[in-house]
Amino acid sequence: MERARSYFQRASRQDSKDPFVHYYSAMLMDRTDGGRPTAEQSSEMERELEATIALDPNFADAYSMLAFAQMSSGDMSKATASMKKAVELSPRNDSYLYNLASIYMANRKADDAIPILEALTRSSERGIAAQATAALTQAREFKAFIAKGGTTERPAGLRNETGPKDEAAQLPPPPVSAGAAHFLKGKLLRADCGTPPAALLTVSSGGKEWKLRVRDSQHVILIGADQFSCDWTNQAVAVNFRDGKDGAGEVISLEMQ
Repeated sequence: MERARSYFQRASRQDSKDPFVHYYSAMLMDRTDGGRPTAEQSSEMERELEATIALDPNFADAYSMLAFAQMSSGDMSKATASMKKAVELSPRNDSYLYNLASIYMANRKADDAIPILEALTRSSERGIAAQATAALTQAREFKAFIAKGGTTERPAGLRNETGPKDEAAQLPPPPVSAGAAHFLKGKLLRADCGTPPAALLTVSSGGKEWKLRVRDSQHVILIGADQFSCDWTNQAVAVNFRDGKDGAGEVISLEMQ
């Protein structure tokens, strides 16, 4: 893979007029760089994808990948616009629609995400339908939480089988922080579920161990798995997360690979 990456980078630097050269250069950059992308890496990836789009304005997947690069650099407005363009170019691609809904949720726009997720629960792609169903529950609970103004009143539809008397404990967990968004690929070493519904993931990537917090393991956006497992060990993962106040990242979405 490293040889392929080097080849496409050399071709790109020679001002190739082939959109696939720039696209694969960006894609291989994403697949081979471990750990959190630097600002320079994110900018380079965006430049390659913008070059792809300039050469082929109808390249839907380039817009989709660009959206995640922009999301990693914290530009949620551009990420939303890029993913909308991918959907516009390929409206039957349920993955693009799901990704758009995920970006809306990462940006705390549940009202925009909910109609998309409702439609995707009927997707012919079983994996997408399952992910959309779980994400829809999360989106509705988040919307109910916001509608209550952060009070301790219990949102409609929430249940707590253990029946704690403290109504505040029955609220959905606080939303993911508004810190900068990041993306990394690595190996999930373990999942600590000692304080349910939260979980703390330890992910090894780029020679470093990352601590990433899942606010609610039952409602986190999952890709490649039907439900969260506290028994996951040594699993290849891709994670979108935001900076947390105490140094631990806050998971937006988790993909099992």
